[in-house]
Order: sequence, then structure tokens, then C-alpha cells
Amino acid sequence: MEQPLIIQEMALRPTGEWRPDECGWTVMRVVVGAGYILGKTFTQELNAEDVFVAGPDSRAVLRASQLGRLRMEFFVVLPQYFNSLLTVSESQRLK
Repeated sequence: MEQPLIIQEMALRPTGEWRPDECGWTVMRVVVGAGYILGKTFTQELNAEDVFVAGPDSRAVLRASQLGRLRMEFFVVLPQYFNSLLTVSESQRLK
């Protein structure tokens, strides 16, 4: 079930992986631990308090460090639920 704008928590074991929702924009924040975001053309290290935004079809993967657990918070922005808040051109850019 899609839950737009509801902050969710998740913990990954060392070397655990997680893929953001591909239906919308996923905003995630590392609470504790360290890891990496692996994209199609980049790799970015993430530490506690770092924030990352993954767009639809980004194919990004969050991987926890081999040294310890990673705990994160995230929410998903689904543009189709914000028709009255976004202009048509803003909605198109988010898609």
C-alpha cells in the first residue's frame, strides 16, 4: 500500500541492501550508521544525518557498510496526490 508523506523507519544489517520506491520521489535520511548509495552512474557515501533524494526510475540501491547496521528514515512523494498543490508544469517536471 502506498503511503505518501508518512515517515517510515528501516534498519539494514551490515551489507544489507534496500531499493527506494520507483513510483515516486523517495527522500531518505541516515539516522545511525554508514553506507553507500549506488546509482547507475555514481556511488555516494552516506553517514549519519546525510539525506538523499531518489527520483522515479533512478535504480538507486542503498547498501549498509560492512562494519555495522544502518538505520534510516524515509518517505515517498507521489506527485499524483498533490494535484491541487502543484501546477501542471511542476507536476510534469516531477514525473
